[in-house]
Amino acid sequence: MRLRRAAFAIALALLPIQASAHEKWFIDAARYPLRWDLFFSSGPFICTIAVAVITAALAFVWRARDGRDFLPSPEYFGATPEGLRIVYALLPLIIGVHVAIPLFYDGLNGTLF
Repeated sequence: MRLRRAAFAIALALLPIQASAHEKWFIDAARYPLRWDLFFSSGPFICTIAVAVITAALAFVWRARDGRDFLPSPEYFGATPEGLRIVYALLPLIIGVHVAIPLFYDGLNGTLF
């Protein structure tokens, strides 16, 4: 299963397609082909990926050095089982509100689409 997931992730990374379905309503996408030369020669892109990988590796090593998991459990922060049950029950509502507010704002200002 891990091998299948890894192969799928590699295929997605190496075989990108042009994701401009929303733009096809307004412009002709054939005039703007995918530019592989810009993808592989982009210094800021490679730098960003390198910084993200190095940061994640350092965080993983730092957490493993102390014998803890990479992501702390809620109990690490002093949460009780009853409090966790309440928070986890409210998570869909919390996420929904945080997504809805920018959507309403952009919709009312006419900047959504």
